[in-house]
This record gives sequence, C-alpha cells and structure tokens, in this order.
Amino acid sequence: MTLTFRWLAGLIARRRGRLVATAIGVALTVSLLAAIGSFLSGSTAAMTERAISRVPLDWQVQGEVSTDPTTLLKGVKAFPQIKA
Repeated sequence: MTLTFRWLAGLIARRRGRLVATAIGVALTVSLLAAIGSFLSGSTAAMTERAISRVPLDWQVQGEVSTDPTTLLKGVKAFPQIKA
C-alpha cells in the first residue's frame, strides 16, 4: 500500500465528518455556480429578444442607376409586412 492510500485510509477513518462536510460544501458550490450560469444564459437571450421586439426596423432599398423607380416601389410594396 502506498503512502497516498494510507493517508486516505487514515483520513476516512479519523476525520470522516470533516471529509463529508467538505464534499457537501464543494457539491453545493458547484451546483450554485451551474445554476447561476444557467440563469444568466437564459435571461440574456430573453432580454435581447424583448429589447429588439419593440424596435421598428427601417429597411432602406438601393436601386441601380438603370432601375425604374415605379417598378422598384412596386417590388418593395409586394412584401407582406411593409407598412410604408
């Protein structure tokens, strides 16, 4: 048996309570960090979606020099969500 295994056996035999308390503390810390990370990930996506839902889009169309303006306007107005 190597020195490491002897040390672990002694630790388990003599300080079982401290070892269990330390393991529980580490497990709680990891789970708390995971919960915070999950919350931040979800809330960031939701906040971005809510923020851009109220912003009207201002699309501008650029026609070529040889394009007829009335044909271009008819083409743009053909899109279903064009308001003006």
